[in-house]
Amino acid sequence: MVINNATHTTDYPKGYLLNDDEIIQIAERENRIIITKDSDFFDKYFLLERSFSTLYLRVGNMKNNDLIDLIQKHLDIIIREFDQGSKLLMLANDQLVAY
Repeated sequence: MVINNATHTTDYPKGYLLNDDEIIQIAERENRIIITKDSDFFDKYFLLERSFSTLYLRVGNMKNNDLIDLIQKHLDIIIREFDQGSKLLMLANDQLVAY
């Protein structure tokens, strides 16, 4: 897994105006993992027949530095789960759940 090739919605022509389905299409086309706090992606994973990779951050309001620390704390497990075929991970303050 390449973890240093990130893009943001603002890197695309429509930027912040991209809707969820367009973001999913980009992720599928470019083989990217969606990292989001938006529960819509968590719900859509189960509702859509397509399978796209998502790291859902269920952390509420959190300072960016604290969020980075939380992700770094679990990064080895996150990488391993995606490498082993997990498509949806939910990271909460106290747990990481793979689906």
